[in-house]
Amino acid sequence: MGKLPTSAWLRLWKAGGVREVLAEVCRDEASPTMRAALLVERFARVHRVGRKLATMFVSALSTPALAPGLTPWFPDIDGNDLVVVDTNVAQAVDALREQGAPKTYDARERWVRKQAAQLDLREFRPDLPKKPSGDAG
Repeated sequence: MGKLPTSAWLRLWKAGGVREVLAEVCRDEASPTMRAALLVERFARVHRVGRKLATMFVSALSTPALAPGLTPWFPDIDGNDLVVVDTNVAQAVDALREQGAPKTYDARERWVRKQAAQLDLREFRPDLPKKPSGDAG
């Protein structure tokens, strides 16, 4: 077993680690959206997982639009607001933003959120959830 599988197994799966993390986050945070963000933070602490993979993992299990009927953590955990910045997203964001903009995960994520706040994807997919009024994304 390599470093990544061993680290993830020891921290998250051994002795019900994921179940314990889920229970703790649900107990300590009332907002399903904030729970998703907290889970990303927790899972990103695993050696060599990082924010991108942690966000992908939480999104896959808590965003019904990605896999209808296969999101066991939703609605207790709501990953609809998570943003994954992979290499392709980073390249697209860098090409579309002004020259000299910061090339960090946070800066790219903020840019995507700002653009997303201006779009209503329900024009293309009416089954997508409606954002609460006043939510900037």
